Amino acid sequence: MQVATAAVLLAVAFGGYGRLASDLAFLHRYVLARIEGISDAMEEAAQLKFAAEAARNTPPDLHEMKGWARDVRHFLDRYRTEWAVAGNTSEDALRFHATLERSNRGGLAAEETAAMNDVGSSLERVEAKLASPGFNGQVAASIENDARDLRTALRRLLRVQVAFIDVENAATEGRSRETYRWMSVVGLLGLFGSLALGLQVHQAIAPRIRRLVQEVQRFKELGVHQRVLEEGRDEIAILANALDVVRSHASRLGRLIDDLLLAASTRSGALPFRPQSVDAACVAVKVAAEVAVTMPGRSFDVDVARGGRLLADEHLLTQAVWTLLTYAAAIVPRGRPCPRRQSVRTEPHGCSADAGP
Repeated sequence: MQVATAAVLLAVAFGGYGRLASDLAFLHRYVLARIEGISDAMEEAAQLKFAAEAARNTPPDLHEMKGWARDVRHFLDRYRTEWAVAGNTSEDALRFHATLERSNRGGLAAEETAAMNDVGSSLERVEAKLASPGFNGQVAASIENDARDLRTALRRLLRVQVAFIDVENAATEGRSRETYRWMSVVGLLGLFGSLALGLQVHQAIAPRIRRLVQEVQRFKELGVHQRVLEEGRDEIAILANALDVVRSHASRLGRLIDDLLLAASTRSGALPFRPQSVDAACVAVKVAAEVAVTMPGRSFDVDVARGGRLLADEHLLTQAVWTLLTYAAAIVPRGRPCPRRQSVRTEPHGCSADAGP
């Protein structure tokens, strides 16, 4: 869940970053480039006006004046083919036209067209007068007025560009807010999803861990083990089964040590014997259960007569029964019966054996 949330958040973040990068590139390529072009055209128009004003008293430099007019013409042609909104089929123009329509500012395209036409009309008058023969002070004054009108039309076109920037900025902010909302929604969904998944995992795992901890604590304090039944192959089940294996080997090791100690005591002639009344049935049931734990795959069906008591050493009797059952379970192949005896009858899984107490 956390990986999925992180992946979606990264996808939204990269998508938002890509959109922001696209907006910045569009702003530089389409909006700011137009303003830079208008600024240069206004400077050329100002130079043309000043030259026409000076031509009233001194001979004009027509070549230089035609060069300024030619620069303004290059700007206007580029504006019409690359930057104009109305009637332009370029990808940037179509995108910005859609932005204007979504913002209910489609009228700005008409204002742009009107300002662009005014620039073209003023420029055509200037070009015609510069190309006419017989340049004099009257023609220079007329060109000065036309250059002034040209600057006025360019300023009008610049005001339209400022309005365009406002529209694009508002659209960019709206897309940024949308990306932020998406990231917030995905983050909250991921948070609640992780909490819900964590709660579900807690409900599924916590009881198993508590049972395992309680069994370990019980085994630590009392030395009494109760098999922890955990199915599956996850870490908890492996640990629980490992606890059973540890207990099984610990029990067998304890009995083997007792056997060695008893054998050593017997050889030295100091075998302790403390007779008392012992319930043979209880001893048989207890030892059969212990051997079943230490012998995986073996089970014992104990059939004893209840109420029978013996005068015996309980420790020696228990050890003897444990040795008998362990030996029987070890040497008899699974699926084969053992020879029968009388009295207390025990049956390992796959075989049967009767032994007197």
